Amino acid sequence: RLVQRYLAIKAPEEAVSIVVNNGLRAFIEAGSLNEDDAASVSNQFSMLWQDASIFEHGQGLLLAYMKMHIQDYSATHPDHKLVLLEIGTTRENIGGQGSTAKLSRFCRENSLHFITVDVDPQNTAEAQKVCAKNQGECEAITMKGEDFLRQYEGPLDFVFLDAYDFDHGQHSELRQQRYEKYLGQRINDRACHEMHLDCARSLVDKLAPGGIVCIDDAWLEDGNWRGKGTLAVPHLLASGFELTAIDRRAVLLIKGRDAGESGI
Repeated sequence: RLVQRYLAIKAPEEAVSIVVNNGLRAFIEAGSLNEDDAASVSNQFSMLWQDASIFEHGQGLLLAYMKMHIQDYSATHPDHKLVLLEIGTTRENIGGQGSTAKLSRFCRENSLHFITVDVDPQNTAEAQKVCAKNQGECEAITMKGEDFLRQYEGPLDFVFLDAYDFDHGQHSELRQQRYEKYLGQRINDRACHEMHLDCARSLVDKLAPGGIVCIDDAWLEDGNWRGKGTLAVPHLLASGFELTAIDRRAVLLIKGRDAGESGI
């Protein structure tokens, strides 16, 4: 049922991941595949998946936009060094993901300042290694994303929101335990929706005019926004942001010149 649901909302990467992982587990339990061979198959699949653009998550949508528009945007914002902020640092090396490495590499190549924020210090530690490898202007900060945005006073031009997970029923116990340790509760939809709404409220005032916010794991279903965009997307649209693209189960919004003036 979960595979069918992911296919219905055009999220083939999640459907494929479930089928492959459950299939490998079934082979192990049946005694037809040992743990080492299963791990080898899983690793090879991840490598192939990482190279398949069809499975790119929201960072692929954001990067495609930035590659096309970065020069024009730079010309209209000459007063500051451009900043790309990621809320929700990469946790695992899973095909189609790896946003922290990909976004920071783009920033190095195009002279942007990159900031990635995550509440889990383990994720931040891995991001610091990525920053050191890319050798650009890069920061990895351990903090709740909504708290960071609330107190941040510098310029913001591009934002990738991919933090608190929604509850799709397939989270590992290890991930649930990390949430309990650093956020005091297991993954749940209400907290996911409110966290991203909190970030959206800050972005109404803090994102530069013409700036872009990309929300990953957000989609339209029967006319309603779902996933991480359930509350955040309607708030941004009501505050003067314009919908630019919906693809790869992610949404791209641009801040209009009059965004936030209504006092919403």
